[in-house]
Amino acid sequence: MEASHTTKDSVCRRHKNTSTNLYCTRCEDPICPRCMENSPTGFRCPDCGKTSRLPTYDTPLSILLRAVLVTASSGLVSGVLLYGLYISLDNIGIPMNIRFYIFLGMIGISGLIVGEAISLTCNRKRGWLLRVISMVGVTFSIIILLILTGQGFNLFFNYSVLIAVLCGFWLAANRL
Repeated sequence: MEASHTTKDSVCRRHKNTSTNLYCTRCEDPICPRCMENSPTGFRCPDCGKTSRLPTYDTPLSILLRAVLVTASSGLVSGVLLYGLYISLDNIGIPMNIRFYIFLGMIGISGLIVGEAISLTCNRKRGWLLRVISMVGVTFSIIILLILTGQGFNLFFNYSVLIAVLCGFWLAANRL
């Protein structure tokens, strides 16, 4: 396949004093290194190089508001559901040391609940802002769970609980 630009010293379209042998991969206009833009298929001129964001990562304000509402509701629901599971484990008669490790798993499960709820309601959109919102939802769920169980915030001085909270954050953010 032969290109139509076979001259040795072409001049950049935007910078008339700059000679170049570099051409735009879309419109084949000569471009210099100062005005070239990187693209997945090669270098392009500034007119052709303008790219739009992927629709998956484009999160308008309406999606973000929907994510905040779902975060608050799913954090509350997951906190109450996990509290119900905690009480049922207490009523069955499971010893406290085993209940503690189940409690750690429940913190991770709250991350799955919140992350999946946000992902479903935001049409599987992704982005760092949705990840931050999901982590706030996990925090809200853990606060609800700690208030209802009466454990208190001194529980966070335990390394196992901090690791479980980080796992909950990761599980929630991984969905987004």
